[in-house]
Amino acid sequence: MQGGGRKLPGEEIKARVISASRVVFSRSGYRAATVQEIIEEAGIARATFYKYFSGKRQVFSELISAFLKVLYDTAGDYMLTETDDTEVFIERISESLVLFYTLFLENRELMTVYFQEVFVHDPELSGIWDDFDHRVTVVFSRMLKEGVERGTIRPMNTDLVASALLLIFLQVPYREIMGGRNVIIDVGSMADEMARFAVEGLTQRGGGAAGPREDPLR
Repeated sequence: MQGGGRKLPGEEIKARVISASRVVFSRSGYRAATVQEIIEEAGIARATFYKYFSGKRQVFSELISAFLKVLYDTAGDYMLTETDDTEVFIERISESLVLFYTLFLENRELMTVYFQEVFVHDPELSGIWDDFDHRVTVVFSRMLKEGVERGTIRPMNTDLVASALLLIFLQVPYREIMGGRNVIIDVGSMADEMARFAVEGLTQRGGGAAGPREDPLR
């Protein structure tokens, strides 16, 4: 029931339902979750729920869309910062990945539910990820093209490399964060390692042998 008899505005009700659904889906999974659980968690009446949502599928769709929008905005805000300084460039990518991986870590249960229960079974809901994948690849490609034009990045097939980078970056949260293989994860070190790999590759620079950096996944 709505506390104190106060009539909540529509956007506040929707936000309350979305927030409650995050808790329910993370706890119960997608298939087992029910509208009843969501409305109890949200503290609203069933009729109020159906005034704004057709069912749990629509709620889940809006929840995942909102999460991926935050990830997309994170990538764009940091990675499209222009700089000719390699270390600054690495720092920008690393900062973006810190936020990126932290969001995955904070929403580990929800995204595990999405990929394991929904992604392969519902083409429309999996299409939300496909759209996110495409838009982030465009951001990466633009970042690479600008670097090539400035002379800070070697000439390359930017679309192909952008797709490869996204795949590499996303394998980390999927396998290491959502997979739960590591209890303690140093997100900062992980992001720095991935950013340096993306920019510097595998070869040793400066001619000298450097000692190994600490494994961020230990």
